[in-house]
Amino acid sequence: MDRVALTPMVTGYDMRRGQYWVPIECEWYPIPREAVIKTANPVGEAIAWYQSQSRSEYEVTAGPKYGMLCFVPSDGV
Repeated sequence: MDRVALTPMVTGYDMRRGQYWVPIECEWYPIPREAVIKTANPVGEAIAWYQSQSRSEYEVTAGPKYGMLCFVPSDGV
């Protein structure tokens, strides 16, 4: 079974046309609406969890480099 590396990251974010976006390695990624956690944020800082879309460091993919798994904004939703 393949291991999946999940990376949590404290981050800044932007709102664009009603959707959250976060920067990862100087590139902006949209947060899917179903990935937004809609409860109070106990730590007070925005946190995004994401994973690499490639299976190895040598694989080149045509799509985004990272997939967004979940996100909690700093101010809650």
